[in-house]
Amino acid sequence: MAVQANTDAMIKRIKARLNRYQPESREFRAALLNIARRIEADAKLNIRKPSRTGGGVMKPLIDTGRLFNSIRHEFTRDRLGVFVGSFGVPYARLHEFGYRGDITVRAHQRTQTQAFGRAIQPKRVNVRNFKKRVNYPERPYLRPAYEKNIPFIVDTLRALFREKP
Repeated sequence: MAVQANTDAMIKRIKARLNRYQPESREFRAALLNIARRIEADAKLNIRKPSRTGGGVMKPLIDTGRLFNSIRHEFTRDRLGVFVGSFGVPYARLHEFGYRGDITVRAHQRTQTQAFGRAIQPKRVNVRNFKKRVNYPERPYLRPAYEKNIPFIVDTLRALFREKP
């Protein structure tokens, strides 16, 4: 009888633990949400800080706020994880990893206000496509946020998987 009761209690504890580890569980989702929010907050702080590069201190990445507002988290479709990143901003990758090479500048119009060093009546001028060689230094904001939070991520997941009485 005592063995049966002990076995039933053990099976009950194992089932409760397995339910906690399921990606659909409230505890698992809450842990991932805490991690994602912390990384998001630090990435947004990194965008506001002036970044250091080999050439000295540069101004913060925030200008219009588009990159700042693009940082968010999304749960994966299979709900086993969460992505934190800049969604829908094509130049986010360029800032994070840097870029050296040629880019194509699309045809556009610009306003010409000077000719031969003298001011003229402003007029619109058509500019054709052209290639431009660029050397953008990397100015990461997501990777440092992740690296800074590795201890928090580990502690959060350990707390989740620790057996509760």
